Amino acid sequence: MDTALRALMRAGLVATPVVLAGPAMAETPSPAPYPAIEEIVVTSDPLRRSAFDSLQATSVLDGAALDEQMAPTLGAALDGLPGVAQSSFVPGASRPILRGLGGDRIRVLVNGIGTIDASTTSPDHAVAVDMAHADRVEVVRGPATLIYGNNAVGGVVNVFDGRLPTEIPEGGLSFGGRASYASNGDGTEISGRSTAGLGDRVAIHAEGFHRQAGDISIPGFLRSEALRAADPLPDDLEYEGVAPNSDLRQSGGALGASWIGERGFLGASVSFFDKNYGLPVVEGAAPQVRIDQQQLRVDVAGNYRVERPWLDEVRLRLGYADYEHSELDGGEIATTFYNEGVEARVELTHAAGDWLSGAAGVQVRHRDFRAVGAEAFVPPNTTRQVGVFLVEQAEFGRLSVGGGLRFERQDADTDDNRIKTGFNAVSASVGLGYDLTDGLRLTGNAFRTERAPNAEELFSDGPHVATFTYEVGDPTLDKEVALGGEVALRKDSGRLTGALTGYYTDYDRFITELFTGEERLGLPVAQFAAFDSRFYGFEVEGDLEVAQWAGHVFSLNTVIDYVRAEFTAVEGDVPRIPPLTAQVGGAVEGERWRFGMSVEVADHQHKVGPNENPVDGYTKLDASLRVRPFDDRPLSLLFEANNLTNDEIRYAASFLRDRVPAMGRNFQVSAVIDF
Repeated sequence: MDTALRALMRAGLVATPVVLAGPAMAETPSPAPYPAIEEIVVTSDPLRRSAFDSLQATSVLDGAALDEQMAPTLGAALDGLPGVAQSSFVPGASRPILRGLGGDRIRVLVNGIGTIDASTTSPDHAVAVDMAHADRVEVVRGPATLIYGNNAVGGVVNVFDGRLPTEIPEGGLSFGGRASYASNGDGTEISGRSTAGLGDRVAIHAEGFHRQAGDISIPGFLRSEALRAADPLPDDLEYEGVAPNSDLRQSGGALGASWIGERGFLGASVSFFDKNYGLPVVEGAAPQVRIDQQQLRVDVAGNYRVERPWLDEVRLRLGYADYEHSELDGGEIATTFYNEGVEARVELTHAAGDWLSGAAGVQVRHRDFRAVGAEAFVPPNTTRQVGVFLVEQAEFGRLSVGGGLRFERQDADTDDNRIKTGFNAVSASVGLGYDLTDGLRLTGNAFRTERAPNAEELFSDGPHVATFTYEVGDPTLDKEVALGGEVALRKDSGRLTGALTGYYTDYDRFITELFTGEERLGLPVAQFAAFDSRFYGFEVEGDLEVAQWAGHVFSLNTVIDYVRAEFTAVEGDVPRIPPLTAQVGGAVEGERWRFGMSVEVADHQHKVGPNENPVDGYTKLDASLRVRPFDDRPLSLLFEANNLTNDEIRYAASFLRDRVPAMGRNFQVSAVIDF
């Protein structure tokens, strides 16, 4: 293990002695300046439990912390949360990776409904969501299949953006806006949103954003040292210091309106998303591949509080989207992907006194997907899913007992009916939580989940210009079965707060995409195949308030996470798994300002998939300064510096890590207003 990483882990563990804060230590009352932190309710949980009380590991990002995490992609914005990495395909496309899992095993939601795009089809396809108007992001690590379906076996990322108002804003009007400039790539961003009340019952919402950036600068060469040695190119194609064709532009907006009554609300919104970005990949010629994507989306949502015995509230969520993107090669359309889909879910919550609460629901998804063009690697296909679920939790003093069950039916077939598949998936979980003392909680859960293979894993057969691979599916793939558990110790009061989490999952027939070493049409073959596998790891997170003086607070924080993924029936490692990573930071905060610095160290990743190169570790140093210049004006200025040491960073979870590194040193200044 790298010496710097060892030192950083030691520092992080010293700053996070939560495991030592057992009952004996916790019995001493916390000093008055350090009360229990504000309870954060997880709205992705139908039982509306707090992140502290939840039986699964959950992170919530909102407020000033969310402002500081703004990035062109969702993966980049969430990178650094416990157990979260990014796929970092190119600057314009990066999905979150949770505990080593990504793609179709992670459900990315907007206000509780899927993004209905093509982002799970391939890592080069960007998620059709922008963080510019996010009010809040919730990340559930570990299986969320009971609530959100078999595609959530790895977890859920739920982005809440306020386009469906649930209340009349205070004073009848709210407004938020942001303007930013980034030095690396000469990037600019501007966004604005407003919600207005029309009387006491109707609220309307409008928002819009635009972001653009040029080619990013990088430390060193575009291609990795290993790839340059194995496949040398002419000097004029070995780019250094810049990633050509990495520019991007994206824009979007939404209009929404809600009727708000005493017992609930009913609202609808329409939104659009437009993005164009390049792929700075050299493949015997200068980079020329770009992706141009658009989406039109309609959402409907409503809650109604019945407040009757065994029926407390009815919740409705409905989303429809018409999505397409074209992959351009040299300015000409090579392939166009179309995805039209609808998703709906109804939840019925219930309670019996203060000791039992639960939710039952139905979820329906329908997707029509087709690719048209010379490189349509997936035939036109239709996927239909119907699921029913039940979750319950009982409280017995300090002890919580929870569990749930879900049944789901998935049918997928090609439009010519040459291939038809059907799967029944049954998932179940049980969990316990025990309050050792006030503010100190021990939780554990066990689960068995099933995931049906998606259309891309079943039906792919053709060249894919954006990933520079020839992708091959397997229509004989069976469903995955995962059996595992998680144990966590959490503390949410006193000077020290945080959590220690450990997890283990054993997979039967884990489906992954492997490089076979063969070539077709001059492209390396990437084959979907199933292998028995196991994933295990841990997460450490902690915040320590070191000192307070004259209205100032000095604090330390740490995040350490590790995941190991290996095949069990055959020798080898699951590809594209993040390495052991440790992050330690400190911050000083006054009444109208906050200054923070953090250092993140990632270990080398030598446990890679077949026909893949090992990945070097990295050290990343960041700093930020937030200033509120005026007492009576809701304006904040944010100054950020990322990768100050200009280290070469190649994320192990990236499909293109040997071909495209992360951007180099970047300085960004933003003005944020919110009232």
